Amino acid sequence: MCWRRPTSPREFFVIPFGGIGICLDTKAFLWYNSIYTKYYPKAWWVNLFGGFEIIGGLLIKYHGKEKDVLIPEDVTRIIDEAFAGCPIESVTVPRSVTAIDECAFRGCTELEEVLLPDSLRIIGGGSFSGCTKLGDIYLPDNLQKLGISAFSDCVSLAEVRFPAGLAAVEENAFSGCTVLSRAYLPEGLTEICARVFSDCRVLEFVRIPNSVTIIGNAAFQNCAALDKITFPPKTREIGASAFSGCGSLKKVSLPDGLISIGDHAFENCTALESINVPASVQEIGKNAFSGCSKLEIT
Repeated sequence: MCWRRPTSPREFFVIPFGGIGICLDTKAFLWYNSIYTKYYPKAWWVNLFGGFEIIGGLLIKYHGKEKDVLIPEDVTRIIDEAFAGCPIESVTVPRSVTAIDECAFRGCTELEEVLLPDSLRIIGGGSFSGCTKLGDIYLPDNLQKLGISAFSDCVSLAEVRFPAGLAAVEENAFSGCTVLSRAYLPEGLTEICARVFSDCRVLEFVRIPNSVTIIGNAAFQNCAALDKITFPPKTREIGASAFSGCGSLKKVSLPDGLISIGDHAFENCTALESINVPASVQEIGKNAFSGCSKLEIT
Protein backbone atom coordinates (compact mmCIF):
# COMPACT_ATOMS: atom_id res chain seq x y z
CA MET A 1 0.00 0.00 0.00
CA CYS A 2 1.47 3.37 -0.99
CA TRP A 3 0.56 6.88 -0.04
CA ARG A 4 1.73 10.20 -1.47
CA ARG A 5 0.46 13.71 -0.90
CA PRO A 6 1.47 16.38 -3.43
CA THR A 7 2.43 19.75 -1.96
CA SER A 8 2.09 21.85 -5.12
CA PRO A 9 0.22 21.60 -8.44
CA ARG A 10 3.56 22.23 -10.16
CA GLU A 11 5.26 19.29 -8.49
CA PHE A 12 5.71 15.94 -10.16
CA PHE A 13 3.44 13.39 -8.57
CA VAL A 14 5.51 10.26 -7.84
CA ILE A 15 4.12 7.05 -6.34
CA PRO A 16 6.33 3.99 -5.85
CA PHE A 17 4.19 0.98 -6.76
CA GLY A 18 5.44 -2.58 -7.11
CA GLY A 19 9.01 -1.32 -7.25
CA ILE A 20 8.20 1.07 -10.07
CA GLY A 21 7.97 4.82 -9.74
CA ILE A 22 4.80 6.14 -11.39
CA CYS A 23 5.46 9.74 -12.41
CA LEU A 24 2.54 11.99 -13.27
CA ASP A 25 3.50 15.33 -14.78
CA THR A 26 1.65 18.59 -14.20
CA LYS A 27 -1.01 17.86 -16.82
CA ALA A 28 -1.79 14.44 -15.36
CA PHE A 29 -1.76 15.88 -11.86
CA LEU A 30 -4.29 18.52 -12.83
CA TRP A 31 -6.53 15.76 -14.21
CA TYR A 32 -6.35 14.07 -10.83
CA ASN A 33 -7.00 17.41 -9.18
CA SER A 34 -10.20 17.78 -11.23
CA ILE A 35 -11.33 14.36 -10.03
CA TYR A 36 -10.65 15.35 -6.42
CA THR A 37 -12.56 18.61 -6.63
CA LYS A 38 -15.50 17.02 -8.46
CA TYR A 39 -16.03 14.07 -6.16
CA TYR A 40 -14.07 14.59 -2.98
CA PRO A 41 -12.73 18.13 -2.68
CA LYS A 42 -10.88 17.58 0.61
CA ALA A 43 -9.21 14.28 -0.35
CA TRP A 44 -5.64 14.36 -1.65
CA TRP A 45 -4.41 10.95 -0.61
CA VAL A 46 -3.98 8.26 -3.24
CA ASN A 47 -4.04 4.55 -2.43
CA LEU A 48 -2.64 2.05 -4.91
CA PHE A 49 -3.11 -1.51 -3.74
CA GLY A 50 -3.83 -4.73 -5.60
CA GLY A 51 -4.22 -2.88 -8.88
CA PHE A 52 -6.90 -0.50 -7.57
CA GLU A 53 -6.39 3.23 -7.83
CA ILE A 54 -8.40 4.71 -4.97
CA ILE A 55 -8.70 8.35 -3.94
CA GLY A 56 -10.59 9.11 -0.75
CA GLY A 57 -13.01 6.21 -1.22
CA LEU A 58 -13.35 6.75 -4.98
CA LEU A 59 -12.26 3.91 -7.23
CA ILE A 60 -10.64 5.81 -10.09
CA LYS A 61 -9.15 2.99 -12.18
CA TYR A 62 -8.43 -0.70 -12.09
CA HIS A 63 -4.91 -1.62 -13.28
CA GLY A 64 -4.90 -5.23 -12.10
CA LYS A 65 -4.82 -8.46 -14.06
CA GLU A 66 -7.26 -10.55 -12.00
CA LYS A 67 -10.25 -11.92 -13.91
CA ASP A 68 -12.41 -12.28 -10.80
CA VAL A 69 -12.37 -8.93 -9.03
CA LEU A 70 -13.24 -8.19 -5.39
CA ILE A 71 -13.48 -4.44 -4.92
CA PRO A 72 -12.03 -3.28 -1.55
CA GLU A 73 -14.41 -2.52 1.29
CA ASP A 74 -13.26 1.11 1.66
CA VAL A 75 -14.57 2.10 -1.78
CA THR A 76 -17.75 4.20 -1.69
CA ARG A 77 -18.10 5.10 -5.37
CA ILE A 78 -16.89 3.67 -8.68
CA ILE A 79 -16.29 6.58 -10.99
CA ASP A 80 -16.49 7.06 -14.77
CA GLU A 81 -14.79 4.34 -16.85
CA ALA A 82 -12.98 2.80 -13.87
CA PHE A 83 -13.14 -0.69 -15.47
CA ALA A 84 -14.08 0.26 -19.04
CA GLY A 85 -12.76 -2.29 -21.50
CA CYS A 86 -11.09 -4.47 -18.83
CA PRO A 87 -11.06 -8.23 -19.60
CA ILE A 88 -12.55 -9.12 -16.20
CA GLU A 89 -15.02 -12.03 -15.89
CA SER A 90 -16.71 -11.33 -12.56
CA VAL A 91 -16.89 -8.48 -10.09
CA THR A 92 -18.14 -8.25 -6.51
CA VAL A 93 -19.10 -4.75 -5.38
CA PRO A 94 -18.91 -4.24 -1.57
CA ARG A 95 -21.63 -2.90 0.73
CA SER A 96 -19.76 0.39 1.08
CA VAL A 97 -20.55 1.41 -2.51
CA THR A 98 -23.60 3.62 -3.13
CA ALA A 99 -23.03 4.70 -6.75
CA ILE A 100 -21.58 3.35 -9.96
CA ASP A 101 -20.87 6.23 -12.33
CA GLU A 102 -21.09 6.57 -16.11
CA CYS A 103 -19.50 3.90 -18.28
CA ALA A 104 -17.79 2.31 -15.27
CA PHE A 105 -17.84 -1.19 -16.82
CA ARG A 106 -18.62 -0.27 -20.42
CA GLY A 107 -17.27 -2.68 -23.00
CA CYS A 108 -16.18 -5.38 -20.53
CA THR A 109 -16.93 -8.03 -23.11
CA GLU A 110 -15.78 -10.96 -20.91
CA LEU A 111 -17.86 -9.92 -17.87
CA GLU A 112 -20.34 -12.68 -16.99
CA GLU A 113 -21.27 -12.05 -13.36
CA VAL A 114 -21.84 -8.90 -11.30
CA LEU A 115 -22.78 -8.97 -7.61
CA LEU A 116 -24.27 -5.66 -6.51
CA PRO A 117 -24.89 -4.68 -2.85
CA ASP A 118 -28.17 -3.52 -1.34
CA SER A 119 -26.42 -0.23 -0.49
CA LEU A 120 -26.31 0.73 -4.18
CA ARG A 121 -28.54 3.70 -5.07
CA ILE A 122 -27.42 4.74 -8.56
CA ILE A 123 -26.26 2.92 -11.68
CA GLY A 124 -25.06 5.61 -14.04
CA GLY A 125 -25.43 5.99 -17.78
CA GLY A 126 -23.68 3.36 -19.89
CA SER A 127 -22.35 1.62 -16.77
CA PHE A 128 -22.62 -1.89 -18.25
CA SER A 129 -23.24 -1.03 -21.90
CA GLY A 130 -21.76 -3.55 -24.30
CA CYS A 131 -21.07 -6.22 -21.65
CA THR A 132 -21.93 -8.88 -24.18
CA LYS A 133 -21.54 -11.95 -21.91
CA LEU A 134 -23.51 -10.58 -18.95
CA GLY A 135 -26.36 -13.08 -18.62
CA ASP A 136 -28.11 -12.22 -15.37
CA ILE A 137 -28.21 -9.18 -13.15
CA TYR A 138 -29.73 -8.76 -9.70
CA LEU A 139 -30.79 -5.15 -9.19
CA PRO A 140 -30.63 -4.44 -5.43
CA ASP A 141 -33.68 -3.43 -3.43
CA ASN A 142 -32.50 0.11 -2.65
CA LEU A 143 -31.64 1.06 -6.22
CA GLN A 144 -33.28 4.36 -7.15
CA LYS A 145 -31.98 5.18 -10.63
CA LEU A 146 -30.87 3.41 -13.80
CA GLY A 147 -29.08 5.83 -16.11
CA ILE A 148 -29.19 6.29 -19.88
CA SER A 149 -28.03 3.16 -21.75
CA ALA A 150 -27.10 1.49 -18.45
CA PHE A 151 -27.38 -2.05 -19.91
CA SER A 152 -27.72 -1.31 -23.62
CA ASP A 153 -26.37 -3.94 -26.01
CA CYS A 154 -25.98 -6.57 -23.29
CA VAL A 155 -26.82 -9.24 -25.82
CA SER A 156 -26.76 -12.16 -23.33
CA LEU A 157 -29.11 -10.58 -20.76
CA ALA A 158 -32.29 -12.68 -20.67
CA GLU A 159 -34.49 -11.40 -17.82
CA VAL A 160 -34.69 -8.36 -15.57
CA ARG A 161 -36.64 -7.84 -12.35
CA PHE A 162 -36.68 -4.32 -11.01
CA PRO A 163 -36.67 -3.37 -7.31
CA ALA A 164 -39.80 -1.80 -5.86
CA GLY A 165 -38.17 1.53 -4.99
CA LEU A 166 -36.78 2.25 -8.45
CA ALA A 167 -37.90 5.77 -9.43
CA ALA A 168 -36.27 6.19 -12.85
CA VAL A 169 -35.30 3.96 -15.77
CA GLU A 170 -33.78 6.35 -18.28
CA GLU A 171 -33.54 6.32 -22.08
CA ASN A 172 -32.06 3.32 -23.88
CA ALA A 173 -31.50 1.50 -20.58
CA PHE A 174 -31.95 -1.95 -22.18
CA SER A 175 -31.99 -1.14 -25.89
CA GLY A 176 -30.39 -3.76 -28.06
CA CYS A 177 -30.61 -6.52 -25.45
CA THR A 178 -31.43 -9.02 -28.15
CA VAL A 179 -32.18 -12.05 -25.93
CA LEU A 180 -34.09 -10.20 -23.20
CA SER A 181 -37.43 -12.02 -23.05
CA ARG A 182 -39.16 -10.78 -19.89
CA ALA A 183 -39.17 -7.54 -17.91
CA TYR A 184 -41.05 -6.73 -14.72
CA LEU A 185 -41.28 -2.99 -14.11
CA PRO A 186 -41.98 -1.82 -10.53
CA GLU A 187 -44.97 0.04 -9.14
CA GLY A 188 -44.23 3.71 -8.60
CA LEU A 189 -42.59 4.19 -12.00
CA THR A 190 -44.50 6.94 -13.83
CA GLU A 191 -42.79 6.95 -17.22
CA ILE A 192 -41.24 4.41 -19.55
CA CYS A 193 -38.61 6.59 -21.17
CA ALA A 194 -37.62 6.72 -24.83
CA ARG A 195 -36.13 3.56 -26.36
CA VAL A 196 -35.85 1.74 -23.02
CA PHE A 197 -36.54 -1.63 -24.69
CA SER A 198 -36.05 -0.76 -28.36
CA ASP A 199 -34.67 -3.58 -30.50
CA CYS A 200 -35.24 -6.19 -27.80
CA ARG A 201 -36.40 -8.53 -30.52
CA VAL A 202 -37.35 -11.54 -28.38
CA LEU A 203 -39.07 -9.58 -25.60
CA GLU A 204 -42.37 -11.40 -25.24
CA PHE A 205 -43.64 -10.13 -21.91
CA VAL A 206 -43.39 -6.84 -20.06
CA ARG A 207 -45.30 -5.88 -16.94
CA ILE A 208 -46.21 -2.20 -17.01
CA PRO A 209 -47.17 -0.96 -13.52
CA ASN A 210 -50.42 0.89 -12.85
CA SER A 211 -48.47 4.01 -11.91
CA VAL A 212 -47.24 4.63 -15.49
CA THR A 213 -48.77 7.62 -17.29
CA ILE A 214 -46.36 8.05 -20.23
CA ILE A 215 -44.89 5.54 -22.65
CA GLY A 216 -42.00 7.32 -24.35
CA ASN A 217 -40.89 7.55 -27.96
CA ALA A 218 -39.78 4.21 -29.42
CA ALA A 219 -39.98 2.61 -25.97
CA PHE A 220 -40.77 -0.82 -27.48
CA GLN A 221 -39.80 -0.23 -31.10
CA ASN A 222 -38.94 -3.43 -32.98
CA CYS A 223 -39.87 -5.74 -30.11
CA ALA A 224 -40.86 -8.30 -32.71
CA ALA A 225 -41.92 -11.05 -30.26
CA LEU A 226 -44.19 -8.89 -28.11
CA ASP A 227 -47.68 -10.25 -28.76
CA LYS A 228 -49.64 -8.64 -25.93
CA ILE A 229 -49.51 -5.40 -24.00
CA THR A 230 -51.70 -4.28 -21.11
CA PHE A 231 -51.93 -0.54 -20.68
CA PRO A 232 -52.41 0.82 -17.15
CA PRO A 233 -55.60 2.84 -16.58
CA LYS A 234 -53.58 6.01 -15.90
CA THR A 235 -51.83 6.00 -19.29
CA ARG A 236 -52.22 9.43 -20.89
CA GLU A 237 -49.62 9.46 -23.65
CA ILE A 238 -48.17 6.93 -26.09
CA GLY A 239 -45.10 8.41 -27.75
CA ALA A 240 -43.93 8.44 -31.35
CA SER A 241 -42.96 4.99 -32.67
CA ALA A 242 -43.59 3.52 -29.21
CA PHE A 243 -44.66 0.14 -30.65
CA SER A 244 -43.62 0.44 -34.27
CA GLY A 245 -42.31 -2.79 -35.71
CA CYS A 246 -43.95 -4.98 -33.06
CA GLY A 247 -44.90 -7.55 -35.67
CA SER A 248 -46.48 -10.07 -33.27
CA LEU A 249 -48.85 -7.66 -31.54
CA LYS A 250 -52.41 -8.79 -32.39
CA LYS A 251 -54.86 -6.93 -30.19
CA VAL A 252 -54.61 -3.63 -28.33
CA SER A 253 -57.04 -2.20 -25.81
CA LEU A 254 -56.31 1.42 -25.04
CA PRO A 255 -57.46 2.82 -21.67
CA ASP A 256 -60.11 5.44 -21.13
CA GLY A 257 -58.39 8.68 -20.31
CA LEU A 258 -55.68 8.29 -22.96
CA ILE A 259 -55.06 11.71 -24.54
CA SER A 260 -52.50 11.30 -27.34
CA ILE A 261 -51.09 8.67 -29.69
CA GLY A 262 -47.82 9.77 -31.28
CA ASP A 263 -46.60 9.68 -34.87
CA HIS A 264 -45.91 6.13 -36.13
CA ALA A 265 -46.92 4.77 -32.70
CA PHE A 266 -48.10 1.38 -34.07
CA GLU A 267 -46.60 1.55 -37.54
CA ASN A 268 -45.83 -1.80 -39.19
CA CYS A 269 -47.54 -3.86 -36.51
CA THR A 270 -48.36 -6.29 -39.27
CA ALA A 271 -50.28 -8.79 -37.11
CA LEU A 272 -52.43 -6.16 -35.39
CA GLU A 273 -56.09 -7.01 -35.98
CA SER A 274 -58.03 -4.75 -33.66
CA ILE A 275 -57.59 -1.66 -31.54
CA ASN A 276 -60.09 0.46 -29.69
CA VAL A 277 -59.53 4.21 -29.56
CA PRO A 278 -61.31 5.73 -26.53
CA ALA A 279 -63.28 8.96 -26.80
CA SER A 280 -60.75 10.70 -24.54
CA VAL A 281 -58.09 10.69 -27.28
CA GLN A 282 -57.50 14.22 -28.55
CA GLU A 283 -54.61 13.63 -30.89
CA ILE A 284 -53.55 10.82 -33.22
CA GLY A 285 -50.22 11.45 -34.91
CA LYS A 286 -49.42 10.94 -38.57
CA ASN A 287 -48.96 7.37 -39.76
CA ALA A 288 -49.84 6.09 -36.30
CA PHE A 289 -51.24 2.87 -37.80
CA SER A 290 -49.60 2.77 -41.23
CA GLY A 291 -48.52 -0.67 -42.41
CA CYS A 292 -51.12 -2.38 -40.18
CA SER A 293 -52.77 -4.21 -43.08
CA LYS A 294 -55.06 -6.37 -40.90
CA LEU A 295 -56.21 -3.64 -38.55
CA GLU A 296 -59.78 -2.73 -37.66
CA ILE A 297 -60.15 0.39 -35.51
CA THR A 298 -63.14 0.63 -33.20
